[in-house]
Amino acid sequence: MKKIFVAVFLVLPLFLKAQSQVVFRKCGTVEAVTKALEEHPELLRNVEQMDLETKEYLMGHDKALDSTLSIPVVFHVFHTYGPERISEAQIKDCIRIMNEDFLNRNADSNLVSMAFRSIVGRPQIRFRLAKKSPTGRCTKGINYLESPLHTQGGENLKSLISWDTKRYLNIWVCSDIASGAAAYAYYPGTAPSQNNEGIVSRDDYVGSIGTSSPGYSARTLTHEIGHYFNLPHTWGNSNQPGLASNCSIDDGVADTPNCIGVTGASCNLNQSTCGQLDNVENHMEYSSCRRMFTQGQATRMHAAINSNVGFRRSLWQGSNLIFTGTTNDGPGPECPPTPDFRASIRRACPGQSVTFTQLAYNVDNPNAIQFKWVFTGGNPEVSTAKNPVVTYSAPGSYPVKLVVSNSAGADSVVRSNYLVIQPQDPAYQVGETEGFESTTFPVFPGQDSKNWEIQNSGSTGWTRSTSAPATGSACMRVVNGTSFTGNVTTLFSPVYQISGLNTGARVNFKYAFARRNTSNTDRLQVSYSTNCGVSWTSLFNKSGAPLATVSSLFTSLFLPSTADWKQESVVMNFLGTAQEFRLRFVFTGGGGNTIYLDDIMISTVTSVSNLQDEDLGISVFPNPSEGFAQVLIQSGDPGKTKLEIWDVTGRNCLLNEELSVEGGTNLISLDRYMDKPRPGSYWVRLRTGKRVMVRQWVVLP
Repeated sequence: MKKIFVAVFLVLPLFLKAQSQVVFRKCGTVEAVTKALEEHPELLRNVEQMDLETKEYLMGHDKALDSTLSIPVVFHVFHTYGPERISEAQIKDCIRIMNEDFLNRNADSNLVSMAFRSIVGRPQIRFRLAKKSPTGRCTKGINYLESPLHTQGGENLKSLISWDTKRYLNIWVCSDIASGAAAYAYYPGTAPSQNNEGIVSRDDYVGSIGTSSPGYSARTLTHEIGHYFNLPHTWGNSNQPGLASNCSIDDGVADTPNCIGVTGASCNLNQSTCGQLDNVENHMEYSSCRRMFTQGQATRMHAAINSNVGFRRSLWQGSNLIFTGTTNDGPGPECPPTPDFRASIRRACPGQSVTFTQLAYNVDNPNAIQFKWVFTGGNPEVSTAKNPVVTYSAPGSYPVKLVVSNSAGADSVVRSNYLVIQPQDPAYQVGETEGFESTTFPVFPGQDSKNWEIQNSGSTGWTRSTSAPATGSACMRVVNGTSFTGNVTTLFSPVYQISGLNTGARVNFKYAFARRNTSNTDRLQVSYSTNCGVSWTSLFNKSGAPLATVSSLFTSLFLPSTADWKQESVVMNFLGTAQEFRLRFVFTGGGGNTIYLDDIMISTVTSVSNLQDEDLGISVFPNPSEGFAQVLIQSGDPGKTKLEIWDVTGRNCLLNEELSVEGGTNLISLDRYMDKPRPGSYWVRLRTGKRVMVRQWVVLP
């Protein structure tokens, strides 16, 4: 195929690892390239220049390179200390696979079908992890960055870290790409800026071990690097494989037969779709048996690697190999370790054990690392153990310092307010409402046990606001927008206490939320912990459209009216006697509008004996209620009875009314006898003769 390739818009199907059958992911390349060219039309000049240089290069070069070119590589791994923090071994395995494929040393290269064996190409490109950082610091070419953005990966990762793309091939690794892709790359000169050149990949498409797997996943970065060096798919620039119209589209490579492309990740070596045998084993196909580049593809990549468009030419220059420390394949000098660690829990109670795990990296010999921990206020306060266990006796926020060293040097990290030791005294009882009315919220001076805590992954999150509360004068909100996408903000409560035997508890709260567009993925999660934050049980989890309390879309700041607020009353799944627990409200931004939260309260249904018999019965409905309720009295005989309503403490009587009841059903509307009750928990007591019956009544905020 000899036509000149001008622009590429692609859909790349990739396996969803969690599925048992083969399904496909949409590649981010089409979105990334299309968006970049739409927002920066000046980039089209780069596409035209690259096409011109490619045509000129192909006219003057009809054989492989005389020597192998080396490319410095750096991996930036984004994580929150889960499996997405892939090991150095997995990254090195990925480099091994990339080198085997681009040097044609892959073990399955001898399986290439006879029809294409004579045109197998050897790109002669070698990839080496950088040994020097842009500042000259000793490195092993891997950076780990804690960030919740790993679940919404894309160009946002590049704004956090990007090594000079004129000197390094940057590969950003995350657990999920916002567009749904497995990986994507920019063609030379099509990235929106110099710092955006490179590849973004999910962690389960890096290498063949760890979170990834052999086969298709392991070859994904080989495919993306082909794009990075200006290779389209074998069927050209159609939006998807399998279309008959793809036969008339060119990929700019002479020895790749016209084809429509493989669908379903098949490997039919006899497939012939455009009048000749398809090269289904090509790395730029979608088959499950990718194992080769053609000689024409190798030459096309050489044209890109010799061009200044997209800075590919500067990568392999001798001066840059010296700058990045990649002049040879040796391990290089030992580096001072880079400190990193995680704790088994970040919120604990006095006396609770916390295990710290060191995760230092950037060394060849991890066994030679020495450690010094400083736990201010902890026991012990200083430790040289690799993974120490620490306890704290007093509530408060505590820093943690870790110093790591080896024969090459030392480095340290201090994380302020890293560990929160929480007060154990109960702050709220059943029926008490937190409406965020205190101007000092989340802190209550002189009442430390009542303090709430806010943790943000970014610069902002839950804040107290006097704008449009559900009741009273204040509420909590997150000023949310597209810039908040992927950020997480968490509101932790102090201790709630439920006393006495109960047959159920509810968490009651109000919230309001609006979307900006129908693709918003914002999420609100509510959970509780009975073991001081060691584990959390989910109560409420909504995202996207189900989270919205209004059907309309709001592009300007959403200020809810009274009708826009939604009352939630969710059941907790523990039963029994006295129980203490904490609540957690987690909001994850997904491009939507501002979310509001108000009037948090716990209610219970308490077991009381003799609630009903054949001659007398009492019930309250609705229960819980918003405001007034009705009392239903079933009486076997007519007569006098007394109806009382007491607060949850049993000290304050709100109603003491003598009533005449008839035999049968008697319906009493409480709004006839009392003022509107405040939110909380109440006892409804019925006295007749020597008998007393009690029901609990909960009034929601």
